[in-house]
Amino acid sequence: MRNLSNQPSTSSSNVSDHAGAARVISSPPKKATAELEIVPVPATSQAASGSTETERASGFAKMREVTSHRPRTLRMQYRFARVVLYFGWLFVQAVFWYILVQRYFPDYVKRTNLERWRGYA
Repeated sequence: MRNLSNQPSTSSSNVSDHAGAARVISSPPKKATAELEIVPVPATSQAASGSTETERASGFAKMREVTSHRPRTLRMQYRFARVVLYFGWLFVQAVFWYILVQRYFPDYVKRTNLERWRGYA
């Protein structure tokens, strides 16, 4: 049987010989021929981004005004309640199948898993 704690490498840079010991690959020279200079990136100004602090504040104020005057229709409230109830029922079903039923019938739960998730979808 194979020793799973020390598996052979699949890397092409770590080629091993027939005895199982890895060959030593020479490392690249320490000093490269071309030196690169690392320069910090300058911070962008607010003028370049196209918005100032007052423009952003006025945008937030307009957004608050529009959302505060939007009517809460009965249709939207009903839709929200349906979504909450649907996902609540989905959670109850998952708890039922994967905690309660799986304790007593694990093979049945595993066998019917795909069909059940198709029904959820």
